[in-house]
Amino acid sequence: SLIVISVLSVALTTLVQGIIAIEVTRGALGEKHTLGGLWAVAKGRLLALVGWTLLVFGAVILVLLVLGGLVAIVFVAAGEIAGIVTAVIMVIVLSLGGTVLSLWLSTKLAFVATAIVVERRSIADAVRRSWRLTTGHFWRILGITLLVSVILSFALQIVTLPVSFLAPFASILVNPNESPEASIVVTLVITVISLALLAVATAVTLVAQSAVPPLLYLDVRMRSEGLDLELQRFVEDRAAGAPVPENPYLPPTV
Repeated sequence: SLIVISVLSVALTTLVQGIIAIEVTRGALGEKHTLGGLWAVAKGRLLALVGWTLLVFGAVILVLLVLGGLVAIVFVAAGEIAGIVTAVIMVIVLSLGGTVLSLWLSTKLAFVATAIVVERRSIADAVRRSWRLTTGHFWRILGITLLVSVILSFALQIVTLPVSFLAPFASILVNPNESPEASIVVTLVITVISLALLAVATAVTLVAQSAVPPLLYLDVRMRSEGLDLELQRFVEDRAAGAPVPENPYLPPTV
């Protein structure tokens, strides 16, 4: 169940990241959009974004199935005791290797969703674009992403921990006689409150985490392509009423 939740989280984060990328990049130009406005700007790119999300989802599932199959084959072939030991060792080694590989790939492909919606590229072009942009900036992107993830995870725990800690005491105070019916009601109420709080906190965390790749995308392009000068010129020309390109984020080669 944890694996399924993790895979769904990756897919959902990829989809949300594309929408948040529009908010971040348009916000850098001093524009403010409603949620409907963001969807309107993303119109025409949602299919590619969903395609990339499904591609990520399918790739993760395929890798997990292959690795799970290898562990199962080794377990059956090696016998009961030896199979258990071998399977445990394989799981540890594959988990460590998979973690390193996933961190590397997720960093190199961090800007794919942003490139799809902001630069309006195809999935293949967005993958190549992300790979090029992250070259020379890998460790900084990885470090910032991990740091933000740790901070948000810590904040999420702080928000949800009080409910988990106070739940047993609330049950004793409300139901000191330990009536079965009252216990069921108290448990349901606490569970609903916990889930509601967790849902809100997770939603905020998801949006905050999804904003990191677009912000890093802007930073990398400013460092390597002088995007800050292009955006400054765009804002000045627009304020002066001069003709400006519809999308200032399109690189000169597009």
